[in-house]
Amino acid sequence: MAPYSLLVTRLQKALGVRQYHVASVLCQRAKVAMSHFEPNDYIRYDLLEKNINIVRKRLNRPLTLSEKIVYGHLDDPANQDIERGKTYLRLRPDRPAARSQPTE
Repeated sequence: MAPYSLLVTRLQKALGVRQYHVASVLCQRAKVAMSHFEPNDYIRYDLLEKNINIVRKRLNRPLTLSEKIVYGHLDDPANQDIERGKTYLRLRPDRPAARSQPTE
């Protein structure tokens, strides 16, 4: 039997669906460019997964998708105070989000 990732890839190609990395293990090994404009800068899936695991162990509960997104970018996940609604988080995002300029 073919590995799961191969089956998913074949199904996506057959359906004409954009390919996404479907498992965290695949994501950690994948070299996904930040954007088409930065083809040599890659998303650090390994660091995101490491931060999420540290926070999950500290809080001793499952995390929501929103929490995974935010906590994956913590500056110091092992020592930073994490008290919902009370502490300010020190984040280190991969890049700031910018509003695109309107074209005329």
